[in-house]
Amino acid sequence: MPQLEELEYYFRGLWLLLRGRLEGFGWLDFSDRGFWRSWWAIAYCLPPLALSWAGARIAYLASMPPGATAGPSFIAKLMVVDASGWFVSYLALAVVMTITGYDFQIRPMMTALNWLTVPIQWLSILVSLAQIFAPLNFDLLRSVLLPLLLLSAAAHFLVIRQMVDRKILPASAFLLTLAVASFWSMLVVSDALGI
Repeated sequence: MPQLEELEYYFRGLWLLLRGRLEGFGWLDFSDRGFWRSWWAIAYCLPPLALSWAGARIAYLASMPPGATAGPSFIAKLMVVDASGWFVSYLALAVVMTITGYDFQIRPMMTALNWLTVPIQWLSILVSLAQIFAPLNFDLLRSVLLPLLLLSAAAHFLVIRQMVDRKILPASAFLLTLAVASFWSMLVVSDALGI
């Protein structure tokens, strides 16, 4: 598992890429080993994800009639929904990148996006806290969620654009693929699981 010092290198690289500086690539490990190690990002995302599941559970119970329950199976379903959003969006991205001739960039792209997910997921703690402490205050939730979504979209776009030689059209297509595939898969899986 990558240690915090290693993550600091990756985050520095991402920060440089976000600022349009190509030397950021030098701080990321795009080797085969680096690709497989980037999946440890899931482990670093688990604490904020667990808090998001707790927040979703509290918000769900607050909207249900008294006596409603949401036990461990409810949390398990949320885990499946989040996992589907992550992996289905990557599968769709790989397909689109292959079709458009960017298949050579699939692994580097996923490596960078895996590590980018970590700080974004930790920022989403604000949404979870809003759900926990004010589960029925939808205005508060929207005021926290919308800026986070915009920030996430902008960060993904900037990193993706650097990965495709600063070309706006393919970067936009790949970002749209990620967003649509993630939203669609999470919606379908949520509906199938009854949550």
